[in-house]
Amino acid sequence: MRGQELWTSTGLYNFKGITQAKVVEVWRAAGGVARECDFTLAQVYSADEAFVTGTLGGVTPVTRIDGRVVGTGVPGPMTARASDLYLESVAPVQA
Repeated sequence: MRGQELWTSTGLYNFKGITQAKVVEVWRAAGGVARECDFTLAQVYSADEAFVTGTLGGVTPVTRIDGRVVGTGVPGPMTARASDLYLESVAPVQA
């Protein structure tokens, strides 16, 4: 992630899964910017935050990549927001 933008791969270097697509969809629906682009490993190392997506894990924070600390080394607010938006979309709160 960069600033307030969510970055995700185009699929050239990863599997474009259903969970990833849903996170991008709900992020954009909430007014956020989601950029689908291929980025370098150096850009990954300098990310403010990082997470991975998957069917079982939903949005899972990443605090280290190749032993290098990502951002502050703890899950950040954008990761929490992405997780909240995703969870709300797949398991809406019943009133």
